Amino acid sequence: MSIVLLTITTTVEPATDLGFLLHKNPGRVQAFEVAAGTAHVFYPEATPARCTVALLLEVDPIGLVRDRRNADKDIAHQSGGGYLVRIEDTDQSRFEEEAAGQCEAAFAYFGIDPDEDDQEGNYGPYTQSERGQIYLTFVRELMRQGKAYPCFATREELAAINEKQRATGALPGYYGEWAIWRHAPAEQVEQRLAAGDPWVVRFRSPGIGGQRVSFIDQIRGEISQDDAKLLTLTILSAGADTTVITMGNAIRAFAQFPEQYRALRQDPSRLRNAFDEALRWDSPSRMAGRITKTDIQIEDYVIPEGTRCGLMFAAANRDPRKWDDPERYDITRDVRGSVGWGQGIHMCVGKALAQAEADALLGELIKRVDRIELAGEPEPWMTTIGHGPIKVPVRLHAA
Repeated sequence: MSIVLLTITTTVEPATDLGFLLHKNPGRVQAFEVAAGTAHVFYPEATPARCTVALLLEVDPIGLVRDRRNADKDIAHQSGGGYLVRIEDTDQSRFEEEAAGQCEAAFAYFGIDPDEDDQEGNYGPYTQSERGQIYLTFVRELMRQGKAYPCFATREELAAINEKQRATGALPGYYGEWAIWRHAPAEQVEQRLAAGDPWVVRFRSPGIGGQRVSFIDQIRGEISQDDAKLLTLTILSAGADTTVITMGNAIRAFAQFPEQYRALRQDPSRLRNAFDEALRWDSPSRMAGRITKTDIQIEDYVIPEGTRCGLMFAAANRDPRKWDDPERYDITRDVRGSVGWGQGIHMCVGKALAQAEADALLGELIKRVDRIELAGEPEPWMTTIGHGPIKVPVRLHAA
């Protein structure tokens, strides 16, 4: 499986210096090497004159556990933490020989090395299949503290519990009165262990039925556990479509407005503003639904309470009453007032993560690429609330 931040189509020659470009289809790559500061890709068959490459390609043929490594490393260091790579190799159906080594060489080329590895690190080994003893050690300690317990429930018993829950309308799961081994007497557990019956370890929840855990956030105040889960999922999804598309739009703008790209290379401190301007210039989120909680007056029109409304982000971000020459991409523009990130309690919770990802990718781009040209029409993507290029064909000229 391959995860790509942004796919770009370009023309390359066999064994050409790809710099920070890697091939998108690892299954077709015979070997990958980095030598003398040059990254080369070799193919088993005749190399086509045209192939697909990707910026900061993230190849995951064996479940290499990492996501946008440069941003990960920056965020870890900013919070006083460490950056490490754990290789998930337990799913042998997806195992690919030498894949981990190829990825390690590729990211080493960028200088994105882990702070810890199997030779130097406090939490190794970092290959999943070799970490069994670590997990067993933690399991034993949790059981010693009474925070976990052995469960001998059979598949048939679990299926019967599920059927009863369905019949009574209870939430499915192994909890509360349905956790039949949670409070089992020690003698009963010892008998089953002595008999050699199969068992699994379950966590013993410290919670009390009906009560909810909440957290105090310094910005948003008290947040329930359910809301915290929703926020976490939202942050994780923030690095997906909208961020990818905005970075694609930024690169498209660099090609369409070459003087702006030159200015950005001369003054990289404007990178964050350049990304925010790309969000204004072509907003990936076109619309969001809202319901008015009271009558809202906009100029001479009153929107009654309880009305379903559509907030048109893309239109607002090119409104000529707000923006001078709104069709133009300008990295020096004062983007305050752009609604691309949302406002107030609806501010994008993944904003900081998205900006960190953009800093990592676009920051490398302006250092390594002198000029960008469009090499074809962008491939469009559209839903009822979003749009943007899912692919941006460009030609990159190395600095």
